[in-house]
Amino acid sequence: MIAGAQAGAHADAEEGAVQDRVARDIRAAQVGALARNAALASLTSPVNSVLVAALLWSAVPRVHLIAWVGAMVAVTVVRLLMFRHLRRMAEPDTGAPAWSRFFVAGYLLTGLLWGVVAIWIYQLDDVLLQAILTIVIAGMTAGGAVTLASHLPSMAAFVYPAGLPTAAAFFALGDGHVLLALMVLVFLAAMTALARSINRSFIQGRRLELENRALSVELKVARDQLLHAISSSPDGFALYDANDRLVMANAQLGALGGEPDSPLVPGTPYREILEHSAAMGMVREAAGREREWVAEMEALHRRADPVQPHELHLRNGRWIRVTKRRTGDGGTVAVYSDVTALKDREEQLRLSESRFRDFAEAASDWIWETDAEGRFTHISGRFTELTGLDVSSYLGKRRQDIPVVDPESPTWREHLQDLEARRPFRNVEMGRHDPDGQVRHYIISGKPVFDADDTFIGYRGTGSDITHRVKVEELVRQAQTRLIDAIESVPAAFMLFDADDRLILWNNKTREFMPEATGLLAHGTSYEELLRAAAESGEVVGAAGREDA
Repeated sequence: MIAGAQAGAHADAEEGAVQDRVARDIRAAQVGALARNAALASLTSPVNSVLVAALLWSAVPRVHLIAWVGAMVAVTVVRLLMFRHLRRMAEPDTGAPAWSRFFVAGYLLTGLLWGVVAIWIYQLDDVLLQAILTIVIAGMTAGGAVTLASHLPSMAAFVYPAGLPTAAAFFALGDGHVLLALMVLVFLAAMTALARSINRSFIQGRRLELENRALSVELKVARDQLLHAISSSPDGFALYDANDRLVMANAQLGALGGEPDSPLVPGTPYREILEHSAAMGMVREAAGREREWVAEMEALHRRADPVQPHELHLRNGRWIRVTKRRTGDGGTVAVYSDVTALKDREEQLRLSESRFRDFAEAASDWIWETDAEGRFTHISGRFTELTGLDVSSYLGKRRQDIPVVDPESPTWREHLQDLEARRPFRNVEMGRHDPDGQVRHYIISGKPVFDADDTFIGYRGTGSDITHRVKVEELVRQAQTRLIDAIESVPAAFMLFDADDRLILWNNKTREFMPEATGLLAHGTSYEELLRAAAESGEVVGAAGREDA
């Protein structure tokens, strides 16, 4: 159990390690996608900032514009220098964490600088300039959302600082500008959704690429393992093409039949291999009927997929199970397994089951089995012999479907509860009417059966006809009742002692005649004890003073 838990933990750890490698590879691919476009993306902001400054040259203090463009150029230069430095240190695929931080920081600064435009939108009274600036911001955020979608942290670092201040500026302006603010927020939400969709597609594409790469490696490994398994497997193996010619076979196939020099040469027709086996007397079933056997084997070989396994009993005593499957190109794969040990165990199991049934039937009158739904699937033949009832009238029925004499009895109800709870039961007595209307009495015992997966598959048990015993017991009870009635009708005290002079029976008059001995009226009391009690009570004339005598 501990070993199983450790194996499970090891498997979980390996699975976790694989997932970690996939996650790292995807992060590296995301950063790598940014790195490939880093130079062009970095130059977009300073170029557009110069155009915006030219547009606002006469509407905004020039010192502000120069400072803003200068800051944009400075951030771009720093980003390019850092990009060059990191490129020398590590490629994006191997230094993903550092590259990720670099891109997030750079795009955050650039986004904040574009957010400054919102201040001018708020200050300007020119609606045309406000509209142009809003379009510029929308274009920058849209471009950023698409270009940076492979790496959502960088996308968010640029798009939100660049776009949200514009929405805030329109909210601050109030009146009709509120609708523009809402439009900006809707636009940012749409860009976010678009970026997330692109990001999912990017990740799925990368994951598929990784899976395809892993599958290619696994396919090569599997091919190598298959070739190794074929050559080292204890089972015989053969592959035939669509024309039933041998493509390949391992050495074990020839060794199984004791014919290492058999014609297992690539290109040999399957029929020729069969004819050789029959002619050499390798298969017992083929003896004296070689041609018929070859035809039967060819029919099995050509049967539509899947071909049912068949068994061969070889001359050397071995049993070979042949399992065949069709390949996609119409060929056939055949595996020849030595099942001699299994056949021996099956024979031992058959003998064991036979002994079990003999013992079970010797210990009871019959044995029975039910399926998981409680329907009878087997009742041994002695049932009919002993009860006169037809077994077929019980098969397929549940125990509840066959009427009993007293279905309301506590014993029957408890038995049904045991069946429902799948509990074992023992010596449950019941009565049923036979075809002549006479009551027959049975006693049954059973045990629930579970398969290897602990799935309930039914009950097995034994049964006996106890009708004769019940009748005898009833006669004994009636005789005992008549005896008790007879002694109670006696007008005097009545006591019956066994051969050892111990009390076994008495009537109620005894207590009236011998009140002093009432406490001694019990099974096993000796005759002497009763006499002594009577003498010591003083009720017996002549016993006073001489009780022991």
